[in-house]
Amino acid sequence: MSRIQDFSPLWGEWVPVEELGEGSFGTVWKVARKFLNKQVFYAAVKHISIPQDEREIKSLIDEGVFSDEESARGYYDGKLQLLADEIEIMHKLQGFTNIVSYEDHLIIPKAGGTGYDIFLRMELLRPLTELIRSGMSVKDTVKLGKDIGNAILVLNRMGLIHRDIKPQNLFVNDIGSYKLGDYGTARALSSSATAMSRKGTFNYMAPEIYKNEKADATVDLYSLGLVLYRLVNGNRLPFLPVTGEVTSQQSEEAMLRRMQGDPLPPPAYADAELSGIILKACAYRPEDRYQDANEFIQALNQYEQHMETTVMPKPEPVDKTVVDESYSYHFSASEDRNNETSAMGEGDNRQKNTQRISTPQKKKWVLPAVIAVVVVLALGIYLLIPKQETWDCEACGQTGNTGNNCQNCSHPAPWISPEPTDTSIPEPTDILTPEPTDTPTPEPTDTPTQVPTDTPTPEPTDTPTPEP
Repeated sequence: MSRIQDFSPLWGEWVPVEELGEGSFGTVWKVARKFLNKQVFYAAVKHISIPQDEREIKSLIDEGVFSDEESARGYYDGKLQLLADEIEIMHKLQGFTNIVSYEDHLIIPKAGGTGYDIFLRMELLRPLTELIRSGMSVKDTVKLGKDIGNAILVLNRMGLIHRDIKPQNLFVNDIGSYKLGDYGTARALSSSATAMSRKGTFNYMAPEIYKNEKADATVDLYSLGLVLYRLVNGNRLPFLPVTGEVTSQQSEEAMLRRMQGDPLPPPAYADAELSGIILKACAYRPEDRYQDANEFIQALNQYEQHMETTVMPKPEPVDKTVVDESYSYHFSASEDRNNETSAMGEGDNRQKNTQRISTPQKKKWVLPAVIAVVVVLALGIYLLIPKQETWDCEACGQTGNTGNNCQNCSHPAPWISPEPTDTSIPEPTDILTPEPTDTPTPEPTDTPTQVPTDTPTPEPTDTPTPEP
């Protein structure tokens, strides 16, 4: 398989910086454009190599797909035409807010003359799968439904349907706008009047496509409804247990139940109104679904006016939980491999060989709560224990005291506040003691003694005695 570094710099100025993902048919790279010796512009480049190597040609010759290298060239020219159709669609969709922005493409024939290296440059975005692992609120989930609903509306107005809407083909930019990418499986609506080929991912595929029956534009709303179902159901698709590990057999049985029309149970973490919107989008019969994207968007707008913002249960880290993609593959490996890659989401294909589905995040507040209680109890016990450190008395200067009082003058220790003792004692002593002693004693002694002694004594003695 050709390396992207062999073609650097692409378009004469874009240099590969980091591999973002790898699929069965190519890789997605983060590239940088240098300006004035500084890396100021970034983009995503999807590199598709057909064939991947000489072994692929030999294998297809052995299978009878073509007889010699000349017929192999014609075969890969046909593959190039399919990719050209995707490029044409991306070019038509330039400028729409909720569509991954196509910027440029580059097609280079292989040195041996058989096959091509194709490069598609697009805006650099964050894959939705990363956001799912970090947790999404109900508000975020509703906005995702509205934004991708707008993308479906644009496609339908151009006479197109996507047919492969799944988390790996959904992205978000820095301001929180969700975008739809990967148009490798898109086909004209005019061809959907007859049976459509089974292309797309089984996990999110509408039953009529799975059964190779007539299909219309509602198949994209069905797939989008399943994406929303997963986000409000503990990161699990219908008929799977919300908690615990999931086996391959459970995954297969859940898919078959959905394809045969068993009623979907309400999502575990959605209220009745949001559940109703999602279940209508995922209705088994096309006539029971929303008939166009605009109707679906209006339902979400009405719900958004009075919804409560809550956080979805977070799945466990990737190294502990794995996504089961046991039935997320295409029917024809030789015909559909070019449709497996996404605009930027091929890195998520690495999870296809995993063995169990991610589970909702377990409650992690119990241990911190127990630790907090233990700390508070320990602090309370510590405060109740008498302090035994030595201290110096502020009253008498005694040093080396222990306990709560001075060993010399019984003055309280610094941590036992002495303020009540100092304030109450001097105030009554200074005011009450001197006033009754100084004022009343001299005044009653001087006045009553002089007045009765001088006046009444001489008058009654001198007058009555001489006359008889």
